[in-house]
Amino acid sequence: EELRRSGRWSKLPVVVITAKDITAEDRQRLSGYVEKIIQKGSYSTESLMSELRALVTTFSGAERAQK
Repeated sequence: EELRRSGRWSKLPVVVITAKDITAEDRQRLSGYVEKIIQKGSYSTESLMSELRALVTTFSGAERAQK
């Protein structure tokens, strides 16, 4: 919520990486504030890194397209 209040950071894509089991309540609270929630236990180290690389590539490309 704090990032979204600041004009400078309001468009910053937020990705949550957690080992916690995310409840429906957690997802509801994060809805609209984060681009993606990644649960570490669902990924191998290699697939987690691959997913993160893909997200960085996607978001950095989207940022360039907006300029």
